[in-house]
Amino acid sequence: MVRTKQRLRGSYWWPGMDAMVESAVKTCDMCMTSDKSAKPRKAPLCPVPFPDRPWDKLGIDFIGPMQGPAQQQYAIVLVDYYSKWVEMAFVREPSSDAVVEFLSTVASREGFPRQLVSDNGTHFTSRKFEEYLRSVGIEHILVSPYHPAGSGAVERVNRSIKSALQMAEAAGEDRTTFIRNYLMNYRATPHATTASSHRAADRPGVVPTGRRHAGACRAGDQSSGCS
Repeated sequence: MVRTKQRLRGSYWWPGMDAMVESAVKTCDMCMTSDKSAKPRKAPLCPVPFPDRPWDKLGIDFIGPMQGPAQQQYAIVLVDYYSKWVEMAFVREPSSDAVVEFLSTVASREGFPRQLVSDNGTHFTSRKFEEYLRSVGIEHILVSPYHPAGSGAVERVNRSIKSALQMAEAAGEDRTTFIRNYLMNYRATPHATTASSHRAADRPGVVPTGRRHAGACRAGDQSSGCS
């Protein structure tokens, strides 16, 4: 629009010219299509209904690639939408095999959820993974393409874990040990979105089975969040 006015002023002028140019440009379909300053419209999100009990709906995602040992290039993150309980494991690559192994390990302790929310990554949409989910009776919910915010519960946990990994690197500590301590204390701490509710037995601090989780809180330990 600015350049259009500049071009016109080089040859013409009339009262109210700026207002007329602005009106013409704003109603010009071609101008709006090529306008680099226009804000892109976000695709509509597929809302993820909130569950009414723990371990009913889980979100899953990958973090990575990361620097470090080959077996720690990526991490799988799993979060319970209801209680905010988090499970995580380092893996070599984001594959369907890695996800199946991870979910089977977690399920051996906690059981399988009713629903699993993920993005559209090939490791989550492969035939092998879909067959696995059907075999264990899990309903698969895919979030809107190109919009990770559709699985916001996992994205928020991802940011926290990435921050913890950065702290481990800055402190020169073993990544696995640091994350293990970080998750232990995360699980033992009431979550901001559930601490004021009446679901005291279903939030971090109490495992999905209902047993209270006792986390270590050591002074000066950054991974514990108690410094």
